[in-house]
Amino acid sequence: MLFTAHDTTVEEFRERHRQSDLVAAARREKAGNLPPPTTEQIEQYYHSHEKEFFTPGDTGFSVFSYRGAQFGMMICFDWFFPEAARTLALLGAEVILWINGRGDGIEDFYCMSAAHAYGCVVGANVSNGYNTGFAEPRPGCITAEGEPEEARLFPRIPTRGDACVSATINLKGLRWWRKHLRQMHQRRPEMYGLLTQPITMWQDYPDVAWDSPDCEKLVNKAQL
Repeated sequence: MLFTAHDTTVEEFRERHRQSDLVAAARREKAGNLPPPTTEQIEQYYHSHEKEFFTPGDTGFSVFSYRGAQFGMMICFDWFFPEAARTLALLGAEVILWINGRGDGIEDFYCMSAAHAYGCVVGANVSNGYNTGFAEPRPGCITAEGEPEEARLFPRIPTRGDACVSATINLKGLRWWRKHLRQMHQRRPEMYGLLTQPITMWQDYPDVAWDSPDCEKLVNKAQL
Protein backbone atom coordinates (compact mmCIF):
# COMPACT_ATOMS: atom_id res chain seq x y z
CA MET A 1 0.00 0.00 0.00
CA LEU A 2 1.89 3.05 -1.26
CA PHE A 3 0.86 6.60 -0.44
CA THR A 4 2.65 8.57 -3.13
CA ALA A 5 4.86 8.08 -6.14
CA HIS A 6 7.12 11.02 -5.24
CA ASP A 7 8.66 9.85 -1.98
CA THR A 8 12.21 8.45 -1.87
CA THR A 9 11.31 5.62 0.49
CA VAL A 10 8.36 4.66 -1.66
CA GLU A 11 10.49 4.68 -4.80
CA GLU A 12 13.07 2.40 -3.17
CA PHE A 13 10.31 0.05 -2.08
CA ARG A 14 8.79 0.14 -5.56
CA GLU A 15 12.07 -0.77 -7.26
CA ARG A 16 12.89 -3.47 -4.72
CA HIS A 17 9.59 -5.24 -5.22
CA ARG A 18 8.86 -4.46 -8.86
CA GLN A 19 10.14 -7.76 -10.28
CA SER A 20 8.58 -9.98 -7.63
CA ASP A 21 5.29 -8.11 -8.01
CA LEU A 22 5.28 -8.62 -11.76
CA VAL A 23 6.10 -12.33 -11.44
CA ALA A 24 3.30 -12.83 -8.90
CA ALA A 25 0.90 -10.84 -11.06
CA ALA A 26 1.77 -12.93 -14.13
CA ARG A 27 0.93 -16.09 -12.22
CA ARG A 28 -2.41 -14.65 -11.11
CA GLU A 29 -3.26 -13.55 -14.64
CA LYS A 30 -2.47 -17.02 -15.97
CA ALA A 31 -5.02 -18.46 -13.56
CA GLY A 32 -7.67 -15.84 -14.42
CA ASN A 33 -8.34 -12.88 -16.63
CA LEU A 34 -7.21 -10.08 -14.35
CA PRO A 35 -6.08 -6.79 -15.88
CA PRO A 36 -2.33 -6.12 -15.60
CA PRO A 37 -1.03 -4.29 -12.52
CA THR A 38 0.02 -0.68 -12.72
CA THR A 39 2.87 1.25 -11.12
CA GLU A 40 1.16 4.56 -11.79
CA GLN A 41 -0.53 6.58 -9.05
CA ILE A 42 -4.27 6.05 -9.48
CA GLU A 43 -5.75 7.91 -6.52
CA GLN A 44 -4.82 10.42 -3.84
CA TYR A 45 -6.23 10.64 -0.33
CA TYR A 46 -5.23 12.70 2.71
CA HIS A 47 -6.42 11.66 6.15
CA SER A 48 -9.50 13.52 7.36
CA HIS A 49 -9.04 13.47 11.14
CA GLU A 50 -6.20 13.57 13.74
CA LYS A 51 -6.09 17.34 14.23
CA GLU A 52 -3.63 17.24 17.14
CA PHE A 53 -0.64 16.17 15.08
CA PHE A 54 -1.48 16.91 11.44
CA THR A 55 -3.46 19.26 9.27
CA PRO A 56 -6.47 17.25 8.06
CA GLY A 57 -6.84 16.87 4.33
CA ASP A 58 -9.68 18.20 2.23
CA THR A 59 -9.88 15.48 -0.42
CA GLY A 60 -12.98 13.99 1.15
CA PHE A 61 -13.80 10.30 0.88
CA SER A 62 -13.75 8.80 -2.58
CA VAL A 63 -13.78 5.40 -4.24
CA PHE A 64 -11.47 4.33 -7.05
CA SER A 65 -11.45 1.34 -9.37
CA TYR A 66 -8.45 -0.97 -9.50
CA ARG A 67 -8.20 -4.37 -11.17
CA GLY A 68 -11.92 -4.90 -11.32
CA ALA A 69 -12.86 -3.88 -7.76
CA GLN A 70 -13.93 -0.67 -6.05
CA PHE A 71 -11.57 0.58 -3.32
CA GLY A 72 -11.81 3.16 -0.57
CA MET A 73 -9.00 4.33 1.70
CA MET A 74 -8.72 5.52 5.28
CA ILE A 75 -5.65 6.53 7.27
CA CYS A 76 -4.99 5.94 10.96
CA PHE A 77 -7.46 7.88 13.17
CA ASP A 78 -10.05 8.01 10.36
CA TRP A 79 -11.17 4.52 11.33
CA PHE A 80 -12.30 5.59 14.77
CA PHE A 81 -15.16 7.47 13.10
CA PRO A 82 -17.79 4.92 11.91
CA GLU A 83 -19.28 7.55 9.59
CA ALA A 84 -16.10 7.47 7.48
CA ALA A 85 -16.24 3.75 6.67
CA ARG A 86 -20.00 3.96 6.17
CA THR A 87 -19.55 6.80 3.68
CA LEU A 88 -17.06 4.77 1.66
CA ALA A 89 -19.41 1.79 1.65
CA LEU A 90 -22.30 3.96 0.46
CA LEU A 91 -20.06 5.34 -2.28
CA GLY A 92 -19.59 1.77 -3.51
CA ALA A 93 -16.33 0.65 -1.88
CA GLU A 94 -16.08 -3.13 -1.93
CA VAL A 95 -12.65 -3.11 -0.30
CA ILE A 96 -11.59 -0.57 2.32
CA LEU A 97 -7.86 -0.14 2.98
CA TRP A 98 -6.92 1.12 6.44
CA ILE A 99 -3.31 2.31 6.68
CA ASN A 100 -1.66 3.07 10.03
CA GLY A 101 1.60 4.45 11.37
CA ARG A 102 0.90 3.74 15.05
CA GLY A 103 3.03 1.82 17.53
CA ASP A 104 0.38 -0.70 18.53
CA GLY A 105 -1.35 -3.37 16.47
CA ILE A 106 -4.47 -3.44 14.32
CA GLU A 107 -7.66 -3.87 16.36
CA ASP A 108 -9.55 -6.93 15.09
CA PHE A 109 -12.95 -5.71 16.28
CA TYR A 110 -12.80 -2.43 14.35
CA CYS A 111 -12.13 -4.21 11.08
CA MET A 112 -14.52 -7.11 11.62
CA SER A 113 -17.43 -4.96 12.78
CA ALA A 114 -17.06 -2.64 9.77
CA ALA A 115 -16.80 -5.57 7.36
CA HIS A 116 -20.01 -7.09 8.74
CA ALA A 117 -21.94 -3.82 9.00
CA TYR A 118 -21.00 -2.39 5.62
CA GLY A 119 -20.54 -5.52 3.49
CA CYS A 120 -16.90 -4.79 2.65
CA VAL A 121 -13.61 -6.59 2.75
CA VAL A 122 -11.23 -4.66 5.01
CA GLY A 123 -7.48 -4.77 4.53
CA ALA A 124 -5.58 -3.11 7.39
CA ASN A 125 -1.87 -2.61 7.98
CA VAL A 126 0.31 -0.91 10.58
CA SER A 127 3.94 0.21 10.39
CA ASN A 128 5.23 -2.35 12.89
CA GLY A 129 3.36 -5.16 11.12
CA TYR A 130 1.52 -6.47 14.17
CA ASN A 131 -1.90 -7.91 13.27
CA THR A 132 -1.84 -6.55 9.73
CA GLY A 133 -4.53 -8.54 7.96
CA PHE A 134 -7.99 -8.87 6.45
CA ALA A 135 -11.62 -9.01 7.55
CA GLU A 136 -14.51 -10.29 5.45
CA PRO A 137 -18.26 -9.65 5.79
CA ARG A 138 -19.08 -13.36 5.66
CA PRO A 139 -17.17 -16.65 5.15
CA GLY A 140 -16.18 -17.26 1.55
CA CYS A 141 -15.50 -13.66 0.51
CA ILE A 142 -11.74 -14.15 0.85
CA THR A 143 -9.46 -17.19 0.71
CA ALA A 144 -5.97 -17.51 2.13
CA GLU A 145 -3.46 -20.03 3.39
CA GLY A 146 -3.75 -21.19 7.00
CA GLU A 147 -6.59 -21.74 9.44
CA PRO A 148 -8.82 -18.93 10.72
CA GLU A 149 -8.82 -18.11 14.44
CA GLU A 150 -12.01 -17.26 16.27
CA ALA A 151 -12.75 -13.52 16.32
CA ARG A 152 -9.44 -12.62 14.66
CA LEU A 153 -8.46 -11.16 11.32
CA PHE A 154 -7.68 -13.78 8.69
CA PRO A 155 -5.14 -13.99 7.31
CA ARG A 156 -3.01 -11.83 9.58
CA ILE A 157 0.56 -11.21 10.72
CA PRO A 158 0.69 -12.37 14.36
CA THR A 159 4.02 -10.75 15.31
CA ARG A 160 5.83 -7.43 14.99
CA GLY A 161 8.38 -6.98 12.26
CA ASP A 162 8.69 -7.09 8.49
CA ALA A 163 6.35 -9.60 6.91
CA CYS A 164 3.80 -10.00 4.14
CA VAL A 165 0.23 -11.26 4.15
CA SER A 166 -2.08 -11.78 1.20
CA ALA A 167 -5.57 -12.99 0.41
CA THR A 168 -7.70 -13.60 -2.67
CA ILE A 169 -11.03 -11.76 -2.80
CA ASN A 170 -14.04 -13.59 -4.21
CA LEU A 171 -15.66 -10.61 -5.93
CA LYS A 172 -18.61 -12.64 -7.19
CA GLY A 173 -19.44 -13.85 -3.69
CA LEU A 174 -18.80 -10.43 -2.16
CA ARG A 175 -21.10 -8.71 -4.62
CA TRP A 176 -23.86 -11.25 -4.06
CA TRP A 177 -23.64 -10.51 -0.33
CA ARG A 178 -23.62 -6.76 -0.84
CA LYS A 179 -26.73 -6.94 -3.02
CA HIS A 180 -28.57 -8.89 -0.31
CA LEU A 181 -27.15 -7.00 2.69
CA ARG A 182 -30.01 -6.36 5.10
CA GLN A 183 -28.29 -3.36 6.67
CA MET A 184 -28.51 -1.56 3.32
CA HIS A 185 -32.08 -2.60 2.51
CA GLN A 186 -33.37 -1.51 5.91
CA ARG A 187 -31.55 1.80 6.37
CA ARG A 188 -33.54 4.73 7.79
CA PRO A 189 -31.58 7.81 6.64
CA GLU A 190 -34.38 10.13 7.71
CA MET A 191 -33.53 9.19 11.31
CA TYR A 192 -29.78 9.87 11.11
CA GLY A 193 -29.77 13.64 10.73
CA LEU A 194 -27.74 14.24 13.89
CA LEU A 195 -24.77 12.48 12.31
CA THR A 196 -24.20 15.50 10.09
CA GLN A 197 -24.57 18.08 12.89
CA PRO A 198 -21.68 19.56 14.93
CA ILE A 199 -22.81 18.04 18.24
CA THR A 200 -20.59 18.94 21.23
CA MET A 201 -21.44 16.13 23.61
CA TRP A 202 -18.96 17.26 26.28
CA GLN A 203 -21.07 20.36 26.92
CA ASP A 204 -23.69 18.09 28.50
CA TYR A 205 -21.39 17.74 31.53
CA PRO A 206 -20.56 21.26 32.79
CA ASP A 207 -20.09 19.97 36.33
CA VAL A 208 -17.39 17.52 35.30
CA ALA A 209 -13.98 19.18 35.42
CA TRP A 210 -11.43 18.76 32.65
CA ASP A 211 -8.37 16.75 33.64
CA SER A 212 -6.35 19.89 32.98
CA PRO A 213 -7.40 23.55 32.67
CA ASP A 214 -5.53 23.66 29.37
CA CYS A 215 -7.90 21.09 27.82
CA GLU A 216 -10.45 23.77 27.01
CA LYS A 217 -7.98 25.34 24.55
CA LEU A 218 -7.10 22.12 22.74
CA VAL A 219 -8.66 20.74 19.57
CA ASN A 220 -9.03 17.38 21.31
CA LYS A 221 -10.11 18.55 24.73
CA ALA A 222 -9.42 15.18 26.31
CA GLN A 223 -5.74 15.39 25.37
CA LEU A 224 -3.37 16.31 28.19
